[in-house]
Amino acid sequence: MNLNTFDVVGLVLGFFLLLTVYLTETGVLKALTLPTARPTIDMSHATTTPLYTVSDVALHADSASCWSTINGGVYDLTSWIDEHPGGADAILALCGKDGSPAFEYQHEGESRPEALLASFRVGTLRE
Repeated sequence: MNLNTFDVVGLVLGFFLLLTVYLTETGVLKALTLPTARPTIDMSHATTTPLYTVSDVALHADSASCWSTINGGVYDLTSWIDEHPGGADAILALCGKDGSPAFEYQHEGESRPEALLASFRVGTLRE
């Protein structure tokens, strides 16, 4: 018997068709298929921080409401004014403006001040 390419392709396709029908009828194919629904991602724990402008921060420039930007974050330092080990003046100097240079100069590379600062974060500075 001499088979050409078309005969071989036909036989292979026929075999796979019969195999598919058999596996479908016996339920094996259904067990092997992946679910078609997309998995859902639980975002209930995710939070977004508000965006603030330099003008927004400038409105909080005294001891009653002291906000500062530090390395792209916006921080409400009001409650820290009287608690800061370096004195209230060190924090009051940052109210309503970019405190990045002063913070970096005083606390660069120190993990405790950076962790403490994170607890005062209220948002992100909008570019």
